Amino acid sequence: MGNIHYTDFELSIEKKGGQHYHAKVLRSLCGEPEIDFKLPFSNLELENFILKIGSARRGMRRINTPEMQAVREFGAKLFESIFTGDVRACLISSENAATSEGMGLRVKLRLDAPDLINIPWEFLYDASHGRFLALFEKTPIVRYIDIMDRTEPLKVKLPLSMAVMISSPEDYPALDVGREKANLGNAVKELVRNGMLNITWMEQASLPALQDQLMRGQYHIFHFIGHGGFDEANQDGILVMEDEYKRGYFVSGERLATLLGNQPSLRLVVLNSCEGGRTSSTDPFAGVATTLVRTGSVSAVVAMQLAITDQAAITFAQGLYNAIALGYPVDAAVTQARLAIYATNNDVEWGTPVLYMRSPDGLIFDIDTHIPPTPPPTPHNPYPKPEDLPK
Repeated sequence: MGNIHYTDFELSIEKKGGQHYHAKVLRSLCGEPEIDFKLPFSNLELENFILKIGSARRGMRRINTPEMQAVREFGAKLFESIFTGDVRACLISSENAATSEGMGLRVKLRLDAPDLINIPWEFLYDASHGRFLALFEKTPIVRYIDIMDRTEPLKVKLPLSMAVMISSPEDYPALDVGREKANLGNAVKELVRNGMLNITWMEQASLPALQDQLMRGQYHIFHFIGHGGFDEANQDGILVMEDEYKRGYFVSGERLATLLGNQPSLRLVVLNSCEGGRTSSTDPFAGVATTLVRTGSVSAVVAMQLAITDQAAITFAQGLYNAIALGYPVDAAVTQARLAIYATNNDVEWGTPVLYMRSPDGLIFDIDTHIPPTPPPTPHNPYPKPEDLPK
């Protein structure tokens, strides 16, 4: 059972003009300091960094890879640009105070500047302690969306119910649907076997099919595997589903959010698609993930800010859903899933998933983890009863 509890270190970052930004601690155990700062890299340097760590997706698995060194350097510069002076002292004091109370310190980032959304904050690296914040359960990193109508944890009796859509339109690079299904199925097979999770595999990957499926059942999780992107013309995130002819059909974040937002039991969406976590350069809610999290009853969305390899996706899904079924808060569950990837000697892909959350405390499910025992099978009696004998 995930019994970790958190207090918040909530940090708002907004743009002042040009390359100048303002960061303010909105909530902590030790004050509300603020600071003006500049990003330690240009847009070109950020793009080059993304390209460099992308090479790790080709399967490099060595100790102290160039990709890991790049991630450390990037994360340290990003950390030191904001967490300095009073803000740094506030973070240290808050973490110490939380630790003394037996709690973790949830780092909530409220990225009010749209051009900050696409920065991989998940790589924040505290060089003085030699750690990535996102790899420690006591300091999860959350991209927090402050919504007035917050959702309450949903009371659930196991098993959790998950709908899965795998979209591979004929006019897009083909996905091996059978392999994708097998990968996810293998990742959660123990949960299914133990009666903790039920999966509904959708036969069609269209928006009408999703609407029909949602009418026929109650689902707690929606898991999408397929292509994603960003519509520059309309400044909106998209998922590529299928039309009636199996061709690609763009589904905007707003349209998907309307369908999923009408499912009162649905609390978690996982988007395993390239660029599913990206948003607009002018509208922080234009991306699929951020649009979903502010609409309806969806409390948390996990999206991929970079392409992710099959093995990392499998490992992440296994770690995430195991922790969710055990009652972990969603931010702690994501941290466990990151650690699962890291434990496979994967240097950088643990930072690919991004958690967007509107739940103030990470509790999206209130799970009754008691699973009724399965009654033993009735033993076969080879000897017929007298009344069963022919007359």
